Amino acid sequence: MQFINAATGQNSVLVGDELESCTQDVEAVTCPHPDGSGRNVIFVDTPGFDDTQITDYVVLQRIANWMKETYQEKTFLNGLLFFHRITDTRMRGTPLRNLTMFEALCGKDALHNVVLTSTMWDEVFPDVGETREAQLIQEFWKPLMGTTCRTARFDKSSKESASDIVKLFDINPPRALLVQKEMVDYQKDLQGTSAFKALARWWSSAFKHLGQRIRFRRRNP
Repeated sequence: MQFINAATGQNSVLVGDELESCTQDVEAVTCPHPDGSGRNVIFVDTPGFDDTQITDYVVLQRIANWMKETYQEKTFLNGLLFFHRITDTRMRGTPLRNLTMFEALCGKDALHNVVLTSTMWDEVFPDVGETREAQLIQEFWKPLMGTTCRTARFDKSSKESASDIVKLFDINPPRALLVQKEMVDYQKDLQGTSAFKALARWWSSAFKHLGQRIRFRRRNP
């Protein structure tokens, strides 16, 4: 993942240029804190809900199980990054599903520790990127912004860009994610979590829409 590689200054995580997804498991990478204090930062890279090789359910299962195990070990997250490609022309399909699942996994309380991060600014004209960013903040990210979520731009060519984002988490108290509370404190199985229900609603809506398109095609060959 380019952010982790930029923050660590080394190729710690495989980044793919092809259509196939690289991250299929939850991976942790440790590196010195960019402030030079001698502290370490542990970055956690997770698979996304657009994986080309494993299903959304498997992705959710792997993320939830990792979160459950770390919560049981009393290990909490100081910050969460949600990445959005500013090159995406429309907020639908995979980008919208990723945002929906991210919010369902985190829950309202943990959103205080979230930075919504836009990427790939070097691949769009500045005015185009700024227009899309404004739409994200005013529309799609607005429900999360109301919980004191912050935003940032990541420049993959700059280690300082990644370091500055990491430093945003220094004052954050560690917070448990909703999926952690549900699976450990409330002893729910994965199917009983808000994240699973959000995923089920998403696919139910997608199949309904697909059925409508098929019926339309049959009536209008």
